[in-house]
Amino acid sequence: MYSSIKASLLATSLSLAVALTSNCAYARTEWTDGGEDAQIAVAIRAELVRQSGPQANHIRFQVLDHVVYLHGNVSTPREGLEEAEIIGGVQGVKKVVNLTWTFNG
Repeated sequence: MYSSIKASLLATSLSLAVALTSNCAYARTEWTDGGEDAQIAVAIRAELVRQSGPQANHIRFQVLDHVVYLHGNVSTPREGLEEAEIIGGVQGVKKVVNLTWTFNG
């Protein structure tokens, strides 16, 4: 019984992670690394949601050859650093390039 519940929760989590990555922009349309960048993107989105909750959906990033480019407007410089730290901890990520900015307009 517990294994079927675990399998159901895992399938739901993966479906959610895939759906949440739909707002990520990628610099290419086909994967030359066997899809590893796509898997990393799904893992990143899932980890951001796990640690930051649904509000993490505004975070934008690109994955290219295991390097993650984090970009967009953040409310504080600390927010951008925290996001970069979370992303850097995801398996497969070699480097995080933090291109976020703060705009208080």
